Amino acid sequence: MIKLLVNLSHFEYDEFQNQLNSGTNSYKITRLMKTHPEITKDEIFKRIFKKKRNQTNDHLLRNELSILKRKLESFIVKHAQSDVSENNIYYSHYTLGQWCIKKGLTELASYYCDKAKKLAGEVDSARGLLQINKLRLQIIQYSKSDYHLKLRSLEELRSDHIHYLKNLVAEEIGFADFIEAGAYKLASNLRKTDKSFKNTQDFKTNVESSKSKIASYYHFKSLGYSQQGKAAIEQLNKALLILQEQTEIHNLDAERLTCLSAIAMEYALLGELKKSRETYRSIIINSSFQFFAARNAVLFNYCTTLIKLKQYKEALVYIEQLEKEELEPIVQERIYTMKCNCYIFLEDVKKLKSILPQKLQSYDVSVRAYYRFLFTIYYLIKDEEELAERELVNIKNMKGFNETDYTPLLNLFEKYVETYTARKYKEKQYIKLLKQLNHQVDVLREHHKQISELLPVMWIEQKTAELNKN
Repeated sequence: MIKLLVNLSHFEYDEFQNQLNSGTNSYKITRLMKTHPEITKDEIFKRIFKKKRNQTNDHLLRNELSILKRKLESFIVKHAQSDVSENNIYYSHYTLGQWCIKKGLTELASYYCDKAKKLAGEVDSARGLLQINKLRLQIIQYSKSDYHLKLRSLEELRSDHIHYLKNLVAEEIGFADFIEAGAYKLASNLRKTDKSFKNTQDFKTNVESSKSKIASYYHFKSLGYSQQGKAAIEQLNKALLILQEQTEIHNLDAERLTCLSAIAMEYALLGELKKSRETYRSIIINSSFQFFAARNAVLFNYCTTLIKLKQYKEALVYIEQLEKEELEPIVQERIYTMKCNCYIFLEDVKKLKSILPQKLQSYDVSVRAYYRFLFTIYYLIKDEEELAERELVNIKNMKGFNETDYTPLLNLFEKYVETYTARKYKEKQYIKLLKQLNHQVDVLREHHKQISELLPVMWIEQKTAELNKN
């Protein structure tokens, strides 16, 4: 530590002294070391503690020197220039090594460089180890070792450098695999929605195994993106395990949230909605979530999961957050549908009416029909079946309605209203009508898949299920 202290410039020394309280032992020891570079520990102990140093009381000086050393190292790191990011786990030791090299302290530089190398190795940072090797080369060049030792050191350095470089290449290939896996997943989705899409390329990872943890991370993440269901979740969890030990991956928090959101999506697709919900919640409570680039997408998917779980009030909380964001029109439309969904199943007729458009003339026939179905639901929730029937008549009489896909839905609503009214007035044909209603629900679900997931259909299905229970 004395070597660090005496190699401070006058300006650095004065600034460091000013940071110490003049009444503390650290301040006194600093002055002694600076003015008497050859002073021994026994002399320091006697001047500070006014007694002789022995095995029993030696811990007093060790503690003081340990505290002073940490303060001095922190001061140097704070004021020294470094060519690595302070976010790296090895930053402090690497920077101290650089500082020591500039001061000609090669032995101390080697000490700090070894510590930096150990830390970078623990997190498997190929980039960091390659950077530290450049510092190792300077230490070898400036050291006073004989040529034989220098030669062995240089040969070892070259061997290490090639090893780290191979790991870095594996990491970059792993990242390229992840890009390809993302393209593969997008192509798979396009094939489902666009039958004219001809891309049939399969995904194959180029990094089967690697000693590099970062390369392994991208390997597992790529497999997670290229697979589905439980297989995808298994691979993504393997990637997350690596992230728990890693500090070198760029945007570490974002990577972790990305993997978790992919897992939540897979759980939702498997129908394991409670696991999906819990995974989304773990993302949302993360302190980094507010800065996450995919924040809106996560909230949107979380709302979708909550609605499927019939947790409408919680869904509305996050829907309101999304409404404050600048979103694409198609996303705004979906959020509006989610909001209608919540109000309908909560039977909050006041809020439902407040978001339904009052003037429908400007919309095309399909959109007008859809909104009139929502008004029909509104009246049925209010137990005003006559007004609901009037809406259904308006739908049937709309010009161009027969050219839409909604005729089966209109027939289903008419049958539901008929069955609902028969039950309300305890008519004899109620049981017969309920059987017919169940049959129409099944027919629509089986033969009219293009409208089977619409909100009005889901509402009819739920109400039909309630009639069957009573």
